[in-house]
Amino acid sequence: AVDEFGKTLLEDLRAIYNSNIFSIQDYGRKCYSLWQLLPNELHMEEPFHVLSYADDPLSWGDESQTRKIYEELFDFYK
Repeated sequence: AVDEFGKTLLEDLRAIYNSNIFSIQDYGRKCYSLWQLLPNELHMEEPFHVLSYADDPLSWGDESQTRKIYEELFDFYK
């Protein structure tokens, strides 16, 4: 059940990411907020844990590293 949820979640997050409807900064904030809403038992589980830190490189201006983290995350179930 968790794998099904994770797979569906990542497919939806990929679609939103690829739509470019949000700046990478806003996307990162929304992913972090989503992570906070997940059940506590999922917080430290992969792939969900990545949502808590993927935008950290933005704090030192490294957008490409943040994008790399998200793009690798989207392939977690492949």
